[in-house]
Amino acid sequence: MPHRSRHDAPLAEIAKEAQRAIAQGGITFQKFTCKKCGKRQTMDVPNTFYREGQCEECGHITNLEKACGFTAIMTGGNQEVMDIIRKAVSDAAHGTAPFGTAPKPTPKDVQ
Repeated sequence: MPHRSRHDAPLAEIAKEAQRAIAQGGITFQKFTCKKCGKRQTMDVPNTFYREGQCEECGHITNLEKACGFTAIMTGGNQEVMDIIRKAVSDAAHGTAPFGTAPKPTPKDVQ
């Protein structure tokens, strides 16, 4: 079952919370709400947090340092499950997944 951050919060706070989920065997994905169109977005690179994100709906670039969130898939460290998730994410990033692509981060990554 996915874990969702309780709320959007400053990037530094969210990154610390996500790090705890990663330490427990989770795979995290940063989330944000586009400041222009209001659509909720999920980054497609696991365990990576960015300072900005580009909306896949309208193309607007939103600053994520003041407010973002994340979702975590808790795998319990099961490598097979982690590999399946990584493949699905890779397929989505390359447009080969049946459910489309994910929003694009901008070059200002935090990692």
